[in-house]
Amino acid sequence: MSRPLRALNAIAHDMGELNFSMRYAGKRRDEIGQLGATLNALTTKLENTITQLKGELSKEKTLEKMRTQFTAQVSHELQTPLLVIKGYAEALADNMYEDEEAVRVYGILLNETQKISDMVSDLLDLSQMEAGAYVLRKEDFDIAALLRKIHARFSALPAEKLFSMRLDADDNGGAMYFGDPLRIEQAVRNILTNAIKHVKGGGNIAIRLSRAENKTLITIENEGEPIEKDDLPHIFDSYYQGRGEKRGTGLGLAVTRHIIALHGGRISVRNTVYGVVFEIALP
Repeated sequence: MSRPLRALNAIAHDMGELNFSMRYAGKRRDEIGQLGATLNALTTKLENTITQLKGELSKEKTLEKMRTQFTAQVSHELQTPLLVIKGYAEALADNMYEDEEAVRVYGILLNETQKISDMVSDLLDLSQMEAGAYVLRKEDFDIAALLRKIHARFSALPAEKLFSMRLDADDNGGAMYFGDPLRIEQAVRNILTNAIKHVKGGGNIAIRLSRAENKTLITIENEGEPIEKDDLPHIFDSYYQGRGEKRGTGLGLAVTRHIIALHGGRISVRNTVYGVVFEIALP
């Protein structure tokens, strides 16, 4: 009678020491057997719970580390345009530029100010999305026309390097899409901005719109260096900045992922022979 009780007591003692390796192996069908089965179930449940908690704590520590790195990176990203604005503004105040040169300087100030505005907007959007307070304003709109507008705007922008950008959106058949056009535009612009940042000099960027299996597919492919293998699984994570030389703030692609998810779609990325392709699939 005491032998199985001693075994149960040993199991309970090990549980108290957070050691869940022991299990009751008896075959009894009486109250002692029931107690053994209960202890086994409790041991398994506690072991799984503690393993899960350890995983959550590890994720939280990783996220906190990423947030700390992100704060430092964003501070640097904000400081750079602010210093540019400060320097040119002081020069303008001292009348150091002729009229034609002043016009060029005003353009620089506007561009740097827009960088800060875009970064702040991404911060606000991401905080709302993670808090579940982000609201979409859906309506029917022509997604092909939206892509043509985005393509026209980006094609007209001055660039630091030469590249070509083409759009293939003629096979949509004039179908209307029900969603938030402003947010879909924001998502596509974020990916396109990333593609322009990483396209090689003289390379190509291709934007395609197609339909497959009741889904609207938008792909953006650029020729250039592939994404590092370790970065691929985390490219859409909040605050993740990558390990390459051209590190971002970890905001734009995270915001894009949330926007597509709120539309019930998915976004993916993969390396190709020539570069990188992003694919948005909307239901």
